[in-house]
Amino acid sequence: MSIEAMKQALDVLENTARSAVEQYVSEQNAITALRQAIEQAEKQEPVAWLHPDKKVDVVVPTSLTWFDKPLPLYTAPPRKEWVGLTDEEIVTTLFECEGNGIHHYTRTVEAKLKEKNT
Repeated sequence: MSIEAMKQALDVLENTARSAVEQYVSEQNAITALRQAIEQAEKQEPVAWLHPDKKVDVVVPTSLTWFDKPLPLYTAPPRKEWVGLTDEEIVTTLFECEGNGIHHYTRTVEAKLKEKNT
C-alpha cells in the first residue's frame, strides 16, 4: 500500500466531524487511492515464498512452490533520497525570477526540484 493511500485513509478516519460534503469527497478520494494501491499490489510478483513450518521458516525461490499454503514475499523498489536546492541555487533562482512574481518563482523552484529528484 502506498504511503499516500494510507495517509488518505487515516485522514478519513480522523476527520469524522467535517461537513457531509467534505466527508464524502474525502471518503471517495480514500476509496480511489486504496483501490489503486490494491491493484498495484496484486500486479506485483513475489520474489520468494515463505513456508511457515512449526520450528523454522523456510524461504524458497518463486520457482519452488511445492509446499501447501506458501506465503508470498515481496520487495519494494529502493527509494531515492530526496535532493533539495542549495542556498546558492535558491538565491540564483530568486534573482533569475526577479520581477516575475511569486508564482513564477515557485514554479521555477518546483521545476528545479523535480529535475533533481526524478
